[in-house]
Amino acid sequence: IIRLILNLHYKIIYNKLSLKMTSSFKLPAGSLGIVFKGSNPPVVKEVKYESELFGKVKCGFSFLSVNIDGREQAPSDAVSLAKSLKETSNNPNRIMNFTMTLPAEIEFILPEGDVGLSVTDVDGIAIITKISAESPLKHIVRIGMAVDSFTLPDGSTMTGGSSAKVSEWLRFNQTAGRVMILKDPSLGDLSPPSYSQANVTVDLPLGNIDDLGLIIQGNDIATLEGVNRFSHMHGKVPANMIIGALRIPDGREFQGLNQSFLAKVLQETQDVEGRILYLMNPGDGELPSEPVLKAFLPVLGNCSELGLVLGGNPARVRFVNQASEMNEIIKKGMEVVKVGWKYEPDNQDISAEAVTESLTESSGTDRYILFRNIYKAIPDEVEVNFAPGRIGIIFGDNPPRVKGFTQGCTVSHLIDVGMVADT
Repeated sequence: IIRLILNLHYKIIYNKLSLKMTSSFKLPAGSLGIVFKGSNPPVVKEVKYESELFGKVKCGFSFLSVNIDGREQAPSDAVSLAKSLKETSNNPNRIMNFTMTLPAEIEFILPEGDVGLSVTDVDGIAIITKISAESPLKHIVRIGMAVDSFTLPDGSTMTGGSSAKVSEWLRFNQTAGRVMILKDPSLGDLSPPSYSQANVTVDLPLGNIDDLGLIIQGNDIATLEGVNRFSHMHGKVPANMIIGALRIPDGREFQGLNQSFLAKVLQETQDVEGRILYLMNPGDGELPSEPVLKAFLPVLGNCSELGLVLGGNPARVRFVNQASEMNEIIKKGMEVVKVGWKYEPDNQDISAEAVTESLTESSGTDRYILFRNIYKAIPDEVEVNFAPGRIGIIFGDNPPRVKGFTQGCTVSHLIDVGMVADT
């Protein structure tokens, strides 16, 4: 019912525009501050902010005629009209008539914050159907125009988007520098639907996943579905993004984590400043293919000096010295994928002997070891006390194995997918 009312509201507005409603304005003496373009008829291109007619005459209005001392004139082009208005600029008895047509296109920059625009789908087109009285755009935007293009400061762009997507971007991206292009839908020159969300980095404040208000799902790779509206991060983080990486200032960068392990790391580091989330477009062709840990190393130090004992091919961590600064960062059982440094070879031998040699030969601030098998490098046993009510864990197989978690699960940061319920 609500949708029908909104559609009807728009159709009434649009039909009025289609019926070529007219308006008349008494012209002040002096310069009008209005720029016309085109011919048959001339159309309002711009109304200067300092013009006495600003907010009354709108971009897109079509010139009909001007009455000067009771005589009707209708110059057919912008040049002739401008000349006539200049010659009679000191005459106080001038009335200009317009047809209230929409401009073919308007491009403008949105200021920071809520801009007070309401957008509704009408026949599959996102249409501006309401502009609040407090909107900073009320003198620029016209009701009845279609949102053809919307670009964010980070380069994310949509064309031909639905009203839901346009409204989402207006809510969740309120920084200055957004660019919107509106078009007259009756002209049929609208862009085809397309969507490109840029990858973004987000500086995380202190807190765990619940404190931050992040709504995250994904048993294979974590997806940020949104942010709780009561969170201070609301409106600052794009929704429906893959969490490609989480970087911790202690030298860890996790990539491709599932929801469970991500929640665990956020819980573990809730009092750590400087954490960074790297959010990726779901359509990005370089999404992490598996969960890995990028462990950044000290500038100098061979395997022994780092307190690591490796074995096997590919190399696995057999032991980490408790006195090592890599303790609690690198875990027993992790498997080496590569050693990264400035002069790393294209094709690496990742046997224990070769990795040990690489650590001896390498140095620099950009040294790291990339590990897989990070989920298995967890405690063998976890004891969890459940509060009354639903526990929010999805089990499968026999014996029961953790397959995932429902939204709102309060223990997902303690338990990992793949764990088996023992007692």
